[in-house]
Amino acid sequence: MAGRAIFRWGGRIVGGLLVLVLLGAASAYGVSERRGHAKFDVPEHMLTVIPDSSTIERGNHLATIRGCNECHAPNMGGKVMVDDPAIGRLVSTNLTNGRKGGALTDRDWERAVRHGVRRDSTPLTVMPAHEFTGFADEDLAAIIAWTRSLPPVADSLPTTRVGPLGRALHAAGELVLYPAERIDHEAAHPVRVVPAPDAQYGKYMAAGCMGCHGATYSGGKIAGAPPEWPAAGNLTPTGMKSYDEASFIAALRTGRRPDGTALRPPMDPKMTGAMSDVELRAIWAFLQTLPSMETGAR
Repeated sequence: MAGRAIFRWGGRIVGGLLVLVLLGAASAYGVSERRGHAKFDVPEHMLTVIPDSSTIERGNHLATIRGCNECHAPNMGGKVMVDDPAIGRLVSTNLTNGRKGGALTDRDWERAVRHGVRRDSTPLTVMPAHEFTGFADEDLAAIIAWTRSLPPVADSLPTTRVGPLGRALHAAGELVLYPAERIDHEAAHPVRVVPAPDAQYGKYMAAGCMGCHGATYSGGKIAGAPPEWPAAGNLTPTGMKSYDEASFIAALRTGRRPDGTALRPPMDPKMTGAMSDVELRAIWAFLQTLPSMETGAR
């Protein structure tokens, strides 16, 4: 009798836990669905895209060092970035004239890259616009010109689908599904930023590092990253004691630290190694201005 009672109570506990799990999943689904259909009021902003050879060349460079052709594939035809039953299937858009890219106006590009929103004002999923919202008009126009110059790519890519764990992490604030929520959409944008090996230009360039290293650049666990990804390094003076300017630049060019060990993915010397001396020196100068922080103080 005692065994049966224990069994009955055990079954009730398991059943109760299952109900809680299901309720939690339903709640996460509801939260993510509501936030995914929110509308964002984005001010009008005009861009001037001049597709001359120097602008296209500049766009190619920027797309490489800022990772555009990493997420959207080297031909900008899009790709499946993550395909996991729990997290979901995250697919980048084909931005060439072969598919959706051909229908994008300058305004559509500006809304997507700087604000993370579609033409209908709903948020794009995982488009890291919070890293690009400070892009200068000339640099954004250069990327647009370069992308439009590429051969059209026809594709049969699947659609993005967020899985139950992805929705739960989003509801808990551990995964940024809709970066549009993190952006000041009223902020002014520079028309042009002049490259110089100083901290001001370095701050502009280092905005692309925040996705992994955090807004404080102190590194630590990368929220929502695949399990095989290591924690991001601490780029504040606390974590950069073994570097000087020369060894920092060498590490980003070669993919190896001063002690000879390799930088681990997602650090990619194909991207950082394409940066100019001015760009790398500027980032180093900016990092020197950061306050020392403990690793993971994101």
